[in-house]
Amino acid sequence: MMAKSLSAIPRPRRRHAPHWQTAYWAAALLILIAIVIAGLVYFSPPDSAQACYARGAAYYHKGNYDRAVAEFTRAIALEPGYAGAYLSRGLAYKDKGDYNRAIEDCNMAIALKPDYADAYYVRGDTYYDDDYESAIADYDRAIALDPDFADAYAKRGETFFDHADYGRAVADFDTAISLQPAYADTYTIRERGVSRYFLKDYRGAWADMKHYQDIGGAPEPVFLREVERASRTGQ
Repeated sequence: MMAKSLSAIPRPRRRHAPHWQTAYWAAALLILIAIVIAGLVYFSPPDSAQACYARGAAYYHKGNYDRAVAEFTRAIALEPGYAGAYLSRGLAYKDKGDYNRAIEDCNMAIALKPDYADAYYVRGDTYYDDDYESAIADYDRAIALDPDFADAYAKRGETFFDHADYGRAVADFDTAISLQPAYADTYTIRERGVSRYFLKDYRGAWADMKHYQDIGGAPEPVFLREVERASRTGQ
């Protein structure tokens, strides 16, 4: 069994597309993923669970979720205790929009590996739109298991933001950025700026909105002017 179940499939990103698209890092990530997958395929027997998993990961990254599901299912049939295969299949189901099956696979991954931070994160991400309390509980658990899990802080912060809990949203965004500075160049910085505005931290809000604009974001002009005015007047 692979030591790190999502070694070939990265943790799912947030629903908002980042506004930074640095070609160097994007290329480096794709090369790294290709090396991992190629290594799994090369060093594993063609009909092993690991080889099926690697093929599933390759299909997943191509956006072919049906074939990814099929390969992850083969991996599970060959190795029923393969928690990573359950989680990766759940992630593929999630991206297909089959949320019930995604949650079922996350549940199985957690049953097989109770300290699986990634599984709690993916399940929380699946709950995100429809079950606020369950999503927060799963992000909490993921962070408790992995205190350096930047993505979990960012997504929990986004969940707080969407429910107007701006204080806790800012705290989580701050932590995500401190753990993974690249988050400062994503949609997170806009959400932190908006949160700071509602918390009456006008200078902080203005700094974030300007940075968001500088990295290619398109803040609402009326709101941007209001934040700039408030940052000058303090009210």
